[in-house]
Amino acid sequence: MSAFKSALLFLALAFAFLGLVAAHPMPMPMRHELESRAPLAVIPAYIKRADSSNINTIPAQTPTKGANGEISEYTGSGNKRADANANINTIPAQVATSGTNGAIVEYHNNGKRASANANVNTIPAQTPTKGVNGEISEYGTGN
Repeated sequence: MSAFKSALLFLALAFAFLGLVAAHPMPMPMRHELESRAPLAVIPAYIKRADSSNINTIPAQTPTKGANGEISEYTGSGNKRADANANINTIPAQVATSGTNGAIVEYHNNGKRASANANVNTIPAQTPTKGVNGEISEYGTGN
């Protein structure tokens, strides 16, 4: 029964302290000052006063540069590329390429391999394989 009494006493004290916290006691002058203040009002000293000539009106997708502290559009002066379409690779991704003298061209093996299909693995990926003397064969064929 004493455990019940101590629990009851603890709950009574907890409710009493919660009541004090909920009342939120505060001196009257401070309470009136907080109630009259606008929520999230900006302090006038922190308001930036910028003239209209110093505001960036260039769209975000337009490239800009800052020359001598002034923001202006980047015009790409100097035209570093002679032709905008001259360096575009039009060869499909599946075709082997090489870079010869700065130009992208299709790669030709020039007879370095005896046959283009001589070393192609035609065994399915799920079939176990082995490599004996540089030749790929199915595992368990006796080689």
